[in-house]
Amino acid sequence: MPEDLIERQSRRSVLLFSIAAIGGSIGVFSSLTAAIMSYIGGPNLTAALKGRQLEESKRALESQLELIKLKVERVNSTRIPLAKLSEIEEGAGVTFTDYALQPAVLFKTGERSCIARSAVCTHLGCTVQSNLVDGRIYCPCHQSYFDLAKGVPLSGPATLPLAQEPIEIDGDTVFLVKQQSPIKIGPGQIPMLPL
Repeated sequence: MPEDLIERQSRRSVLLFSIAAIGGSIGVFSSLTAAIMSYIGGPNLTAALKGRQLEESKRALESQLELIKLKVERVNSTRIPLAKLSEIEEGAGVTFTDYALQPAVLFKTGERSCIARSAVCTHLGCTVQSNLVDGRIYCPCHQSYFDLAKGVPLSGPATLPLAQEPIEIDGDTVFLVKQQSPIKIGPGQIPMLPL
């Protein structure tokens, strides 16, 4: 084979290889650009899906606003009304959020008496039920039972008592009172200060 022909075939091979490589690079670049633009622009959604997404965003913002209002209320007040005595049924607790923004439950113990306990189980931090089970506070996560009056565990894996929340009764209304010192809540009995 003459050298001239070999040299032309080599140039042609290099040229074809270069064209293929450039074409492939352009294809990869175009695919990446399309993927990036799709990621930035988001998926093409129907009007119904866009409406649902906006409703979800609205609910999330409303939830954040409620939390902020709750924080402001807790910081600015020394007591907060929880319930009317006449509206509380014995055995059925009233759930509320305490001054440390933790769940708690108010129970009626007599005609003019109540007790409030932290609803954060001292075993693993689950939320106890708001209704008494056989006169005891019950945590459904791991079947711990707590004495209502003293908060001490009666059975189950929990070993520490549920904290008592400070309340006072004024007329027919039960108020949560801002505590002066921290109360111990949850598995590690973490001292919780009011906001």
